[in-house]
Amino acid sequence: MKQRMIVDLQLAHDCASLAKEIRDTLQRSDLGQGDLASVFRGIIERVNATIARAQPGTGTNQWGLMAAGLHVLANHETCLRIAQTSEGSLLEERGRGDILLEKFRQELSSNQAAMPKRLNPTCHALVEDIRDYPKIRALLASTPLPTLYWSQERPTPNRGARRGEVNPNVKRMVRVIAFLDRQPVASPQFLHQGILYKLTLRLRGLGWPDEAVRLCVELNTTCPPDVYSVSTFALDKPPNIANGDYDDEVTGEIVFNVRQSSPLDDLIFTVHAAFESEEGKLEEIPVIGHNELRIKVVDGPNWLPSWGAGPVDQHIVMLLEELVRECPNIQGELGDLFPLLEALGRICTAYAQEAVYKDRSDVGEDEFQQTVLRDLRFTLGTSDVQEHPKQAGGIPDVRFRGVIVELKVEDANGDRE
Repeated sequence: MKQRMIVDLQLAHDCASLAKEIRDTLQRSDLGQGDLASVFRGIIERVNATIARAQPGTGTNQWGLMAAGLHVLANHETCLRIAQTSEGSLLEERGRGDILLEKFRQELSSNQAAMPKRLNPTCHALVEDIRDYPKIRALLASTPLPTLYWSQERPTPNRGARRGEVNPNVKRMVRVIAFLDRQPVASPQFLHQGILYKLTLRLRGLGWPDEAVRLCVELNTTCPPDVYSVSTFALDKPPNIANGDYDDEVTGEIVFNVRQSSPLDDLIFTVHAAFESEEGKLEEIPVIGHNELRIKVVDGPNWLPSWGAGPVDQHIVMLLEELVRECPNIQGELGDLFPLLEALGRICTAYAQEAVYKDRSDVGEDEFQQTVLRDLRFTLGTSDVQEHPKQAGGIPDVRFRGVIVELKVEDANGDRE
């Protein structure tokens, strides 16, 4: 019988706490001096235990990458200690390190698609030179760790707690679901410059402190404060809280005064929540669900970047504007479509400038597909670009994440409409 997934708030709280501990450890000033091997091993045991509790495929891959990287750093710390104290076999430890480095390289290659674009140069550099330990440390410190809250096993209840009491072993946390104009926020979410959007945060939490009078929610970002405005959100203590749980929503507005120069990059807003007492004391709690909002700010017909050639740019703009106009729900997939169109536009421009196929009428679809597939992998990375077999056989198409490109070869010039 298929086991049903459930939301495990204790697992989510443990993940948030563990992620913070990992960040703090990776920023310690004594890292790289041979003293933190045991600290890393303790964290690795907890990471593996967390992965075992979670439903596979719900964000566990990034935690697996973190565990592999921490194994490498723990091994490096051990080698440093042996070199300093002459206690242990340095040759044996280095042999173990080679195995761990190769494992980390494999994890890194398979998880590049889930990494933020800003980390792509570091990922590529490490794949080429995996022994760059400072770069491994910097990458792990910047790697986003998703909060795991899907579990196959129901959390064991505290049978000693009477009905109506808050379980003292369950930590406080809140699940946030964001809505813009009553529609769930996509990732990324496209917004237009100069339009005031209604932003609603649905809050479902576990554990309300007796001394807290309100729950404050803030959206933090590195975006300059003069280019946007967003409401402050506060939920007053509900009159009836069952077993310490609460379910309510707060509403405000968000508006952007300028558009982005390139919508290929996201504006990232991190959601933070804290209980506030009458004395103004704040107690921050973990946030799951929409704990991060990714937004692209666009405006009018010039909301796409230039990709190399006027006619190609105009054609892409026309097609995308028609697509967004006729299929508004496609906005959630534009984050994958944009980099693919950018790569295809630049490849087509390069082919035209270099006259790669000029005066050739013998080009088959298989040759053309292999050429484009190779160039797309150079541009977008080998893990994201794959062949996508057709249902009826024939030459495979190219797939980039969830977007499929159908390639065609025409023997004569004609109307491409």
